[in-house]
Amino acid sequence: MNRRIILASALATLVLGGCAKEIPAGIFDDESRYLNAWLKQDHTDDWEININRNPETGLPDTLGRGVFLLSETEGSGNAAISGSYVKIHFVERLLNGTISASSAEDQAKQLLTYDKTYYYGPKIFCLSTGVNTAGFVDAIKGMKEGGKRTVLIPQWLNSNSDFATEQEYKNVSNADASSCIYELELLQVIYDFDQYRIDEIEKFINEGIEQKRWKYENSGKFVDKVDSIGRGFYFIPITDTTGHKAFPSDTTIKINYTGYRLDGQAFDTTVKKTAIDNYIQSSSATYEPKEIKWAETYSGLTMDGSSLIKGFTKTIWQMNRGKGIGIFWSSLGYGSSASGNRIPAYAPLMFEVEFVKEEE
Repeated sequence: MNRRIILASALATLVLGGCAKEIPAGIFDDESRYLNAWLKQDHTDDWEININRNPETGLPDTLGRGVFLLSETEGSGNAAISGSYVKIHFVERLLNGTISASSAEDQAKQLLTYDKTYYYGPKIFCLSTGVNTAGFVDAIKGMKEGGKRTVLIPQWLNSNSDFATEQEYKNVSNADASSCIYELELLQVIYDFDQYRIDEIEKFINEGIEQKRWKYENSGKFVDKVDSIGRGFYFIPITDTTGHKAFPSDTTIKINYTGYRLDGQAFDTTVKKTAIDNYIQSSSATYEPKEIKWAETYSGLTMDGSSLIKGFTKTIWQMNRGKGIGIFWSSLGYGSSASGNRIPAYAPLMFEVEFVKEEE
C-alpha cells in the first residue's frame, strides 16, 4: 500500500487537498490501527529519529485535530498563528523512511529529480484551512521561528474542509490520500504579507540599481529611478518606451519577452539564445516574436488569442515602443498556486519586454 501523500508542484496535493466526499463509517479503522501499531514501533533503523511517546498510551501527543507530533525542537522567534504566512523547509518521507520529496536542492540531487531550472528553497504557505489542508495547518500552527517539527499527518486530515474534530474529517474526507511524514523547519512567520512582498521586490530593485543592472542601451545611461504604478507593480524603462499611448483596440503588436524569477532563472521566453542560456529550450517551441492583440484595458490584452497574467499585460501596457521591465507581486502573477516546478506559490516575477512591430 502506498502510504504517502503524492506531491505535485511542491505539496500541491497536501496544500490543495481533494474534493470532500461522504465516507462510509469505519473506512479508516484499518488505517488507524496500522498507524497506532507503526507509531509504537522503533524506527531508528529506517531513519534517524527518536519518537517522543506518551508513557501511558505509547503513542506521540497530537496537534490540533489529530496530527501526530513525533519530535520537536522549539524555536524562539515569532509564533505561527492561524491566518499568518510562513516560510518553511520541508522533507516528505514514506513511512519506511524513504525521502520522497524535499524543498532542498541537495536532496533533490539524491532523489535524482534535480533540474537546474526548478525552484529549490523555502516555500511560503498560508496557515488557513481552505487554502491549505487541515493537517498541514495543524502541523505548523504554534511553531516558533527557528523551530523544527517532525509530524505524521493521517490521510483523513488531507482535507481543506474546516471541521472542529478529527471524527468529522473521518466522516467526510479524501479517502484517496495517504498518511505521510513531514520534517518541517520554520524559517519565518509573516504577519503582514503585503508589506513583506513589497519589501522583497523593492530590495531586489534597489540592489539592481546599486549594481547598475539596468541600462539605457542607446545612451549608455543607467536606470536610477523606478516607477511604482499601482500597488505591487513596478516598471523600469530600459530604452525610451515613451509611456503608454492608446492604440486602437484592433491593433496587433509584436513583442519579444522573457519571464524571470527574481533569482535570475528564466522560465519562459521568445528568444532562442535566452532559452539555451537558461536551459529551458524546448524542441516543440517556436522562438519568434509573439502577437499581442490590444484592448481597452491592460487586463484585456491577449497573446495568440489567450489571456495572460496581469503583471505581464500591465508591463506591455506601459509601453508603445522600446524595451522595458515589469516587476510585480504574486497577486498579478500566479497567486497562491505554483506554476510547474519553476514558479513557486506566491512568487514575484519579472518580465522583460521589447516591442518589435506594430500593425495598424
